[in-house]
Parts: sequence; structure tokens; C-alpha cells
Amino acid sequence: MRRISRYKINLAGMLAFVVVVIILLAVNWNHYNISMQENERTSKEQTEILQLGQDLKKTTDELTYMARNYAVTRDITYFKEYWNQVLNGNGRIPILDKIEAYDLGEEEQIWLQEMRSNCVDLEKREVYAMQFLLQRDDFAEITADKEVLEYISYVEEYPINNPDWNAQAHPQMGYLIDEEYKACYTWLMRNTDAFIQSTQGNLIELTTQMNENSRRAVW
Repeated sequence: MRRISRYKINLAGMLAFVVVVIILLAVNWNHYNISMQENERTSKEQTEILQLGQDLKKTTDELTYMARNYAVTRDITYFKEYWNQVLNGNGRIPILDKIEAYDLGEEEQIWLQEMRSNCVDLEKREVYAMQFLLQRDDFAEITADKEVLEYISYVEEYPINNPDWNAQAHPQMGYLIDEEYKACYTWLMRNTDAFIQSTQGNLIELTTQMNENSRRAVW
């Protein structure tokens, strides 16, 4: 048999080494790409959650404004706008439901529970004020707007179970300006800010991790 030269043996060894290195680089690069895609996806979700948190604050201000203006002016337009927003997926609770659909951390879940409790309390007080007003102003007899009539029926049948609320000196506004309402509003804003701050911290951490991964890939 012909003897294989040392040169060919060394060449074959070098080629095998190069192939192994290429395979390892390809595997590592694929792992890096998968990791970066996952980080980018998570970063995108965190950004969306931040926006929903801001949307919740904006929506709360809008609903408070509409409920109070309805109570002061008795303009049924504010009543209709309020329920158009709440019952068509743009109220506080639908926003919380969207946030809850994400994979939240333990801290964010705690804040979300607090925010949901605050939102439920606010809506109950707003609806209770509307129930009080509808008893005094029978809009069902003077409006032909079917949508408004449906909203009126919804409000009248809304379960409150808080008979001890006190309207104070201004019955039409008491449920919307008293200390309990202000406390619910304030706590919702504070809890939402804490939720946003926690989410921002997660986003900063993810961005730092992505930059570090990119730096390692370059070197």
C-alpha cells in the first residue's frame, strides 16, 4: 500500500479543523440571531405595554371629564360619549385586558391588579352618579336615539352594591368630586406610574443586554 504523506495528513487535519470552526461559528451565529430576535420581540412588547399604560391614564382623564360634565350640564352628549368609549373597547378595563395578555413579570402583575381594582371603583362611582341623575332626568322619554336608550338601560341595570356612598352637598356631582373618588383617581394614577416605571426598567435592561450581545458578536 502507498503510504500517505505527512503533508496530506496535516492538510486533512487542517481542513477538518476549519470545517469544525465554521460549523461552530454558524451554530453560535444562529444562536445569536435567535437571541437577538427574542430580545427585539420582548423589547417591542415592553414598548407596547408602556404605550398602553399611557393610554390608561389618558382614557381615565377623558372618562372623568365626560362623567363630570354630564353631571354638571345634564347634556346627554357627554353621557353618550362616555358609554361609546367604555362599551366599544376603549374604556379602562379593555386597556387592562390588553396589558394582561402580555407575559408580565411578577412585579407588573401586582401593579396591574391594583390598577384593575382602582378602575372598577372609579367606574362604579361614575355609574352610580349617572343612576342618580337618570332618576331625576327621564331622558328615556325625550330621546329617540336608540344607542342612548341602550346605554340608559345598561346604566340602570348596572350592579353597584355600595348603598352607603354619600352625595354630600352637591348630589349631581358628589359621587364624582368627593374624597373617595379623588382617592380612587389618585391611586390609579400612582399605580399606573409605578407600573410604567417598572416596565421602563425592564426595557432599559433589555436594551443594555442587546447592546452587550452586539458588542460580543463584533469581537
